[in-house]
Amino acid sequence: MAPGSRWLEGGLCADFPDPDSWSRYQSNSDSNTSGKLVDQIYALKAFKSLYSVGVAADGVDWKVIVPKFLIHSHSLALDLETGKVLGQNQCGELMLKTDILFKGYHNYDSSDTLDSKGWLKSGDLAYYNDENCVFIVDRIKDTFKYKAYRIFPSYIEPILLDHPIIKNAVVLGLPHETEGFHPMALIELLEGELISAEEVVKFVEKRVSDKYRLRGGVKIVGRI
Repeated sequence: MAPGSRWLEGGLCADFPDPDSWSRYQSNSDSNTSGKLVDQIYALKAFKSLYSVGVAADGVDWKVIVPKFLIHSHSLALDLETGKVLGQNQCGELMLKTDILFKGYHNYDSSDTLDSKGWLKSGDLAYYNDENCVFIVDRIKDTFKYKAYRIFPSYIEPILLDHPIIKNAVVLGLPHETEGFHPMALIELLEGELISAEEVVKFVEKRVSDKYRLRGGVKIVGRI
């Protein structure tokens, strides 16, 4: 389950300033842990860790490492995996290990899920703070490269949703012959509203750095 959006949780903070709230993280890579790998134990009023998925449950080892990114440009595939363990507030892949973790499938290569030492590759980009609260940034498979830059769709999508007539938005990478992928947006408008793709591109352009511009354009669809 993904953590609640910052707009939802921020709204709850305003409406219900006193109650505590609990949320739970479960990696999509492992369904055998019943969501107990990381438990959320913060209060909504504790803004320092408001968007965290929590701290590790007892018996769970974890670390954040430099992930493996494959950059495809024609026949080029550049492997940037180092396995280096990262420190506080450094974004990388969340790795998990516990006694109840499955060992793999019989007669099946599980190297995409487990490393050689039995660590589960969550597939989630994450970081942690000085209180060991973990924050999920994005799914690795949902990110893409524009030139030398790693693009996070989850950074652009909330900006699109800030537009008063955009109901839903999805950002993806549009393949480009020489530059990897260009950010492109699919948007759904509120019923009865109209806007041009060019207006949306300019709306985003004013709010992001150059690498996050919607060079792949905008496509307005009936439903997302």
